[in-house]
Amino acid sequence: MTPDVVGDRETTLKWAEEWLDGEWPWYLVIQDGMFGEDLDPFWSRIRGIFLGGTDRLKADAQYWCELAHSKGKKFHYGRASTPRKLAHAIRCYSDSADTARINMMTPKEYSHMLYLIHNPQAAFYVGDLLNIESENMTGRI
Repeated sequence: MTPDVVGDRETTLKWAEEWLDGEWPWYLVIQDGMFGEDLDPFWSRIRGIFLGGTDRLKADAQYWCELAHSKGKKFHYGRASTPRKLAHAIRCYSDSADTARINMMTPKEYSHMLYLIHNPQAAFYVGDLLNIESENMTGRI
């Protein structure tokens, strides 16, 4: 993925321009404040887009995923670190997702994450099925 600064559109786009050389399978990181048009100069030089940004930006995951797929590119959902976010990534048809907080999860969260990994179709009704508590997330998720 290209270097980025969380929540900083301008710096992230500047660094993408400097780093994208066409020789590596780069993913351009999406940050708060970016628009689809911001990626126009990069489509031919990237393999996909990586949804970074703040929790507020995650609410727009569906838009970014559809945009990437419409361009024939992959979509990665960064920081899908809770069962709720992982379910959202699955419902958006993300090609991949990540988390760095496995060792900080409660046994219940870990169990829910494993369930979603092994049963991705459950993401479409996981809130009811697993009774996942609301988390401190803003936006439309």
